[in-house]
Amino acid sequence: MPSRTMFGALLAQLRFKNLKLLGLLLMLIWPWSPIGSQAPLRLLSTRNVPIFSNTTIQYVDTMANDAFEAADAVTTILDSANIVYNAALIGTPATKNGTTDTFGNVKIPYMSKLRNKTLDGWRSVPISNDSTSLYSSLIGIPIAIPNAKETNFSLETTYISFDCTKPKTVAHIDTTYDQSSSNGTYRSFNVSDKACDSINVPQWEIALDVFVDEAFEAGGYPGQFIINNMTGIEASQGTLLFQSSTQTLLNGTTLYIISYCKVTQEYVESNVLCDMTQTGQHCGVVAQRPSRLVHTSSNITSLSFPTVFYEAGINWILATGCIARGDMSSQTQAYLQDPSASSVLAGQLVDLTNVSADELEDRLGQLLNTYPQAGHTGRILSSGSGSTGFSGGVRNAIAYMTNFEEVYVVSGGWLALFCIASFTMVSGAICSIWWSSHTRSPDILGYVSSLTRDSRYLHGPAASTMDGLDRAELLKERNIKIGVINRDSEDGLGMIVVSSPQEVTRPTRGAFYL
Repeated sequence: MPSRTMFGALLAQLRFKNLKLLGLLLMLIWPWSPIGSQAPLRLLSTRNVPIFSNTTIQYVDTMANDAFEAADAVTTILDSANIVYNAALIGTPATKNGTTDTFGNVKIPYMSKLRNKTLDGWRSVPISNDSTSLYSSLIGIPIAIPNAKETNFSLETTYISFDCTKPKTVAHIDTTYDQSSSNGTYRSFNVSDKACDSINVPQWEIALDVFVDEAFEAGGYPGQFIINNMTGIEASQGTLLFQSSTQTLLNGTTLYIISYCKVTQEYVESNVLCDMTQTGQHCGVVAQRPSRLVHTSSNITSLSFPTVFYEAGINWILATGCIARGDMSSQTQAYLQDPSASSVLAGQLVDLTNVSADELEDRLGQLLNTYPQAGHTGRILSSGSGSTGFSGGVRNAIAYMTNFEEVYVVSGGWLALFCIASFTMVSGAICSIWWSSHTRSPDILGYVSSLTRDSRYLHGPAASTMDGLDRAELLKERNIKIGVINRDSEDGLGMIVVSSPQEVTRPTRGAFYL
């Protein structure tokens, strides 16, 4: 009876300290009962299986068009562009340093800031960034990104970079407003003619000394030379003159901080990775390399076209509005000194003499690239149609998507254990049927220790008050058998009893016994 359960069989072997083949067999068979009952519960599990696919996405083409290339179209985007630009200026550090802007557009890094160049030209982008100067613009590229768990694609974009001299304090350098002047002359524009009077006009300006020939002014972007198969055109590198007022002397002369910046149009290929999490989709450029497409000379920039230079330049200066008084600087000037929002909103007269050449070229380039991007983003936002509101030039890219599908998985190990346990239990049941059909004595065995105590034909210690297991342990060396005794009695009926094997005989099938 103790062996009718797994723990009973184990306890009997430990108690009797008499391990034999039958006991060992019982201990090997019984564990398959709980294993067999647990295996079906663990057969099936779920697992996320990646599903790979690709699709074509669209993004704003910064190579083929400029938001300010057509003067008559500027007024339609000016208000929204100014709103987006000012929002970028006062953004949080997390937004300015992050991989995307406030609107989820992917920001493009300065390639000159990246290191760890690989054999195929890719440069990895730092995962964590605490510097605003890493990115070429505060506003990213509008992209129609699909909703997938993971999305990977490459963008072909362009931005303007500067190589500036150390800012120095001098008197104002005169420039000409005559857009027909020859190259070599710094050409600018009169901001006072646009909106503000001479007192409230922002006290900073830009001028450029090299423009494209009149024959190429139509179109207003460097990519037109590629479209017209004019890739061999060479051009002199332009220099941007930056001037920012700093103080007025007693004689009435206003001093300016000036810097001369060489202008370059950079063409890059950026690899973007998007990941869908519980908080939304997070995207960012993870690697970058020089563009492998055919491009015109990097000396020909968006600013090389007079219309773009005038419309973008004058509206960029006025994007933060007219200043309230003459002894304060605009938000753009404040950003050049310190990109933090508190500095931008301080409303004080800034001094750029402590700004290094590297800081000036990074920040000035950022803001110059930000304003056209603000025009693209503002146009999309004002359309109210999200990424489907792209207008003008767009580029296509192949996006490789990974989604995960939950599937049921059968555990091979648990399936094998279930099959073994089932076979063992079925085999035990079949053996039980076989033994029942071949057993002549009735199945009256309960606790054997109790039978030895109550049988008058089994001689041994009385110990009627002993515990059953204690009695069984006491008699563990004793052989007993269920058989027939007194078969030669007067009535001819034998008795089935428990006794020693020598005192009983085997029952006969079909006979009657007491």
